[in-house]
Amino acid sequence: MKRTLRLLSIGFICLGILFLIFAFNKKDVYEYYEYNPSLSKNAYVGGDAYNYIINGTYFTGYMVLSGTFFIIGTISVVGASIIEATEKGRASQPYSPSSTSGVPSNGSYLQNSISNPTTGVGNKQEELPEL
Repeated sequence: MKRTLRLLSIGFICLGILFLIFAFNKKDVYEYYEYNPSLSKNAYVGGDAYNYIINGTYFTGYMVLSGTFFIIGTISVVGASIIEATEKGRASQPYSPSSTSGVPSNGSYLQNSISNPTTGVGNKQEELPEL
């Protein structure tokens, strides 16, 4: 599973880079030739202002896509790292309910606190201070 997440994260980050390139291409590469439209780049209509507005909208859309894919790729990397860390932790220490919960499984914690209600701390025999 972690290998799949790592491959997905690489794919998402590559898509983020691709959309980042598309965005800056729309923003920076604009040429409009009125008399020879076949030479025009990123030009859609007859006026410069309209083309700048259209290219700005494309730039915004591509940047949103790029940011989204970068965020998804980062989350995938973090998820794969968490899975890897938990698998290493499980391999080095076998599961034991008493060691993971902090409370003994045989109920001795409850017995000890009931046996000494003045302190609430197991078998210690010190009294609580008077107020």
